[in-house]
Amino acid sequence: MYGRDYSAIRKINPTTWKTVQVTDKLHVGHGNDMCWNPHSNEIIVAHNSPDKYRLSIFDADTLELKERKDIGIGIYAIDYDKFNRVYYVCEVGGHCLARLSQDFEIKEIFSLNVQGHTRQGITFYNGRLYMALYNPNVIKVFDTSGKHLQTYPLPLSVGEPENLFVYDNIFYITYNKKNYRGGIIYRLDTIK
Repeated sequence: MYGRDYSAIRKINPTTWKTVQVTDKLHVGHGNDMCWNPHSNEIIVAHNSPDKYRLSIFDADTLELKERKDIGIGIYAIDYDKFNRVYYVCEVGGHCLARLSQDFEIKEIFSLNVQGHTRQGITFYNGRLYMALYNPNVIKVFDTSGKHLQTYPLPLSVGEPENLFVYDNIFYITYNKKNYRGGIIYRLDTIK
């Protein structure tokens, strides 16, 4: 998902990598990042700019909008920890990571060392947070209190890395093409 005036959610079959469903034009701001909550079966989209305090919540099966929710922190990235049932979000304009309840209430805020990069999406995996960063293209790994653990250089410079996800214990990253006409999904075998 990416966009300027409009965005769309594109559901992909992870076995065939074929598109199985696409939403109509969505008003979700920049729509910088999104996550899936398996407990509620919802997709939560972080609007980022211009409505940085707003989330849109969609039914994961139908991709229908269920609600829009304003929260107490401006964010550009979001992921869900299904084991502890909390969300992790990254603050717009700052270098902070926040842990939110299932009701999107702020529980804790931590500092992150991400200066010198354009900050993009995050993913939670095996108790760690992985953040895609642009210019230069790297992935930084943090524990859930914001402590930097490792940095992985990204092997491609085909465009702007937008967000990360894990499927079947393998990391993937989406890149926005340089001409802003679609995206690329790239498998990252070096990330563990």
